[in-house]
Amino acid sequence: MTQWTIRDYQPSDLESALSAHQEAASADRVRHHQPETFRRLMNSPQEDPSARVRVVPDAEGRIAGLLWLDVTSNRSVRLEGWVHPGCRRRGVGSLLLADAESFARAHYPGGTLVLRTYEDLPGTVDLFRRQGFVMNRRFFRMKVTLDQPFEALVPPNVVFSSFERDDLESLVETDNAIFEEHWGSHPRSAAIWYRDMVELRPHDPALWTIARHEQNIVGECLCHASMEEPGEGHVSTVGVRRDWRGKGLGRAVLAHGLNRLREAGYKTAALMVDSENTAAVNLYRSMGMDVIRVRLNFLKRLG
Repeated sequence: MTQWTIRDYQPSDLESALSAHQEAASADRVRHHQPETFRRLMNSPQEDPSARVRVVPDAEGRIAGLLWLDVTSNRSVRLEGWVHPGCRRRGVGSLLLADAESFARAHYPGGTLVLRTYEDLPGTVDLFRRQGFVMNRRFFRMKVTLDQPFEALVPPNVVFSSFERDDLESLVETDNAIFEEHWGSHPRSAAIWYRDMVELRPHDPALWTIARHEQNIVGECLCHASMEEPGEGHVSTVGVRRDWRGKGLGRAVLAHGLNRLREAGYKTAALMVDSENTAAVNLYRSMGMDVIRVRLNFLKRLG
């Protein structure tokens, strides 16, 4: 077996790391980072001390695999990694995960490693399980054809608008409140939220729908171009504040977001939803969405 080495990412690795990422993402049909957002992701440790990027080069110095690590406020260590298809089943993935675990145990004892993959990628599922990760949640990837407008009644005195930069603080506060009881959710600062939702995605403010009542943000439907399927729209976030649930606002804001994608020329749209969020799954089904793929979330506690 090849004797791999592992080290910190260096700016000179960018092109080779990007190539490995793109080859892996294409093979697995998972999200692609565009070159500029990928560069930001790789350089994130320079601005965010909670982030870390490690790479495994081959004998010629080309990147065979890489892993991005980020620590959330609840000591959850998020992992996102890629192994070049030509270097799989040769120990690269195992080395990256072992290195991440060693780092996390030293710096975040008692924390939790979290990562995810799709159910139809058995090699990755087996790798995670061999490394002691346990599957603890399923998410549905649901898809709909945008062949006709979506209609829904908007609650009285609620208006929809696009996102403006001045909305950031109140939108982040609303987003944290909407998802505070959702599985795996944790509050994010405005800076981290902006990085995750704008800088690391193909952000288009025209595709973000903000629901307001008396100038207060009460709901959101944030869409962008898909990072998994070229030419497809993606609903990254949709939700309403607790006191606005059951009033039809969720359906209305989602319909408005899907219509914006349709008007922008997208033929289909997809989203990800917790399989145990029955109310959301039923809403999406009622709007013509079908489950097309199942994502598995894995964790490993470092107690």
